[in-house]
Amino acid sequence: MQTYTKKEVFNQRFAEMNQLEEVKKRERTYDGWLFDYETEIENC
Repeated sequence: MQTYTKKEVFNQRFAEMNQLEEVKKRERTYDGWLFDYETEIENC
């Protein structure tokens, strides 16, 4: 069984939380503007 120091556990959890925040930020940034051009894209 492997043991972890408090620092290792904290760093792992913080990295996971940071990744989730980055995903949420990207999802909030996209506002659906591409759907306005869907017909033109399909015709290309």
